[in-house]
Amino acid sequence: MSQIEVSIRPPPRRTSFVSGFPGIPPCPSRPQAIIRGVVELRIPPEGVRAKWVKIELHRVERIPSSVCGSETRFEDCVGPGSVTLWSSTNEYTTLTTQQFPFSIRIPESLPPSVNMEDNAGIGYELEASVCVAVKAHFIPLSRPMVIKSTSPITIDKHELHSVWPVYLQPESRSTTIKGFMLRVERTQKCYGPGDRITVTATVNSDNDESTAVLQEFEISLIEVTTFRAGRLQPTKTNENVISSGEVALNATLCRGVSYSAELSCTLPSTHATTSLYSARHIDVTHTLSVKATMDNGVRLNIDLPVVISNWKSDVSDAALKRIGTIPRLCLSEIPEKASPPSAGIKTPPAKIVPNRHKATKKKNPSIHNTHRINSTVVIISREVSHPESASTSNSTWTAPSTSSASSNTEKVPEPLRNEVDPWLKCSTVEEEKRLYEQARQRVVDIQGVRHAPPPILIPKPLPMAPIQQQSSLSLSSEYASASASTTSHPNNQIFLSPQDEKCEKGTLIGGVSREDGEDAQSPPEYFKLFPSSRTGYLSDIKGISPME
Repeated sequence: MSQIEVSIRPPPRRTSFVSGFPGIPPCPSRPQAIIRGVVELRIPPEGVRAKWVKIELHRVERIPSSVCGSETRFEDCVGPGSVTLWSSTNEYTTLTTQQFPFSIRIPESLPPSVNMEDNAGIGYELEASVCVAVKAHFIPLSRPMVIKSTSPITIDKHELHSVWPVYLQPESRSTTIKGFMLRVERTQKCYGPGDRITVTATVNSDNDESTAVLQEFEISLIEVTTFRAGRLQPTKTNENVISSGEVALNATLCRGVSYSAELSCTLPSTHATTSLYSARHIDVTHTLSVKATMDNGVRLNIDLPVVISNWKSDVSDAALKRIGTIPRLCLSEIPEKASPPSAGIKTPPAKIVPNRHKATKKKNPSIHNTHRINSTVVIISREVSHPESASTSNSTWTAPSTSSASSNTEKVPEPLRNEVDPWLKCSTVEEEKRLYEQARQRVVDIQGVRHAPPPILIPKPLPMAPIQQQSSLSLSSEYASASASTTSHPNNQIFLSPQDEKCEKGTLIGGVSREDGEDAQSPPEYFKLFPSSRTGYLSDIKGISPME
């Protein structure tokens, strides 16, 4: 089996496995960053019985021996796992010399490749493997054997270019101690090898009690490296000053006096350790420390976080031209695909909550609709008035009125009207009930049943007693006085119809009629349906004793 050779090569006419821009999201004009290559198998002419061919991308984090006593290597598989390039349909299939192309997607959150001191750092490896069947001597059965081959690759993150607009935003920070204030201003927070780091420091005094002498300003670039070997191992932190500078002043500070100075230091051109935030066992952070020292013991200090890249500025300028615009790195918003409204009027929101106290708001002509025209509020009002009363202020329809700031807007034409508008007519009870029910249903559809007003309860009509009219004789004066007494007490529950009250021949009360010389008739049908009203009814009628 020593004659089987497994090798990993980049695509033809290329020297790197990486294709695209790692760390940059894809778009229609920019493909996804991938690792592309070919796995080549060199097998003897008779072939070999194989089961599968796979490839994996591993992230390797190396921790120096000074942390846990010996050099530790941590490997993680990047992505969903191994990629199967070929597999046998049966248990084993004869395989000959051939090539298997592959491509692996690079996640945007991967940390870049970093080489640090003491052989520490982060790297990536491609590992190709093939499973073959090996038949041992004097054993009739064969056992599988996996042959592997690795190839190191380098992944650089393009989101760390120091010329991205997101890193070129001005920033100012300040601190105050005992009436002395230090303010630091900068215009950049990402730097590459060989870049000059520049800030402006200002110190002023608001102390009335004493004066002080500002001795010097100091600036230093500090690199902090953190190694985490595991849960049972302690975390180790190393702090290193990469570059520094100072400016001597020896200036006297009193109340209302301030001094400023430009501080700078240079990042070495050989520095290649980038800032790391997404690794599992190694973190690298960089801080720009600015200090102001005084003779009275006051020491003002401000720490500014910075990002260190492994890309030089000239290389970053050329790369940005090839990459294009990235919204989160260029601070540019993606324009929304929305057609502008006609006539410069912004349409109102689709969801309008109606007023529950004004159920007929949509039918009422005195609605005030607010539209926005060129950032100016325009009120379009329609007022109701009676054309007959010319003395009132609302005697005619008013045209849409606009403010002086929106004089360039077009006037809204006045709607056509008849002599009598439909909404000016007196609505009947049934029409009001219908409009109320429509408005209540709209509230139910928009806000729910809990916020809707209660429905109108329509009482059922009470049955009326049959009326017996007489045409020849009129009722006696006793019945007329009884009728007058019943109408003079509105609190009594007496159910009379207009026909009972306006009888031509006499007064009919509750459907009971009486002629001269005749006895009282039997009680009306109404008392048979509602016995509870019988007592109050008969108590107001004198001389009538209903039959049981």
